Amino acid sequence: MADVKISGLPAASAALGAMELESNNAGTSEKVTVNQLDSLLLGTTNGLIARTGTNTRAARTITAGTGAVVSNGNGVSGNPTIAVDVGTTANKIVQLNGSGELPAVSGANLTGIASGIALISTQTVTSASPVAAVDFTGIDGTYDAYIVMLHNVVPVTDNTSLYLRTSSDGGSTFDAGASDYWEVVASGNSNTGVSQITIQNFVGSETNENGVSATIDISTPAADSYTAFRLAGINMSAFNRLEHHNRGAVRLSNAPVNALRFYFSSGNIESGIFRLYGMAKS
Repeated sequence: MADVKISGLPAASAALGAMELESNNAGTSEKVTVNQLDSLLLGTTNGLIARTGTNTRAARTITAGTGAVVSNGNGVSGNPTIAVDVGTTANKIVQLNGSGELPAVSGANLTGIASGIALISTQTVTSASPVAAVDFTGIDGTYDAYIVMLHNVVPVTDNTSLYLRTSSDGGSTFDAGASDYWEVVASGNSNTGVSQITIQNFVGSETNENGVSATIDISTPAADSYTAFRLAGINMSAFNRLEHHNRGAVRLSNAPVNALRFYFSSGNIESGIFRLYGMAKS
């Protein structure tokens, strides 16, 4: 155990700072004055204290690194707290919700994924705000193929057809020429010159006619060649019968497809969910 000796006792309080504390530990003697102790322990800078050498110290503050949030880092107002910086933007930590689900994240931000399907965008139409069309843009060479899934897409007007058109200028215009598309249904009927791709006909909007649900596969839309579409859809028709169709179609142009438009042949889209997915390159 070290021996401690106090020397230089002051004659007046003004000399208190000159009082020395001497420690002798195993033959090694160290001296420090009260002023030095005061500077070491108190100093003039707020913050946590770190010993940086013999008789020296420095004030420190806990600072936040990437993905962390620090409150009261210098400890002046209370204990420092460190929390995870949660969010879905740059330099945030993505956190599962109370149901163990990931929050919605743009598929375009999911990089370095070797395989799988990424949700890129979701558009929901409600009866409170019908729209004339639903467009998807930003289709490019990030993915080899894209998938669009439609859920209960209902028209405002009864007994109409749901159509699809493409764009090669990012959605500024959509191809609507009389011979821009070629489509064929499973029965073998072929339309070699049409101005749109038909997803489903006779779509009803009355009670129990719950609109169109369909899946559209789009192959290599970024290539300078015909873009191919494979469509499968089902709906309860305006004639109170179940309709199911498998179709194939191509855009008759050696140009990339970088935007899509969904619309009804008559009237607005009353409600429905539209989701765009990208199939990651292997």
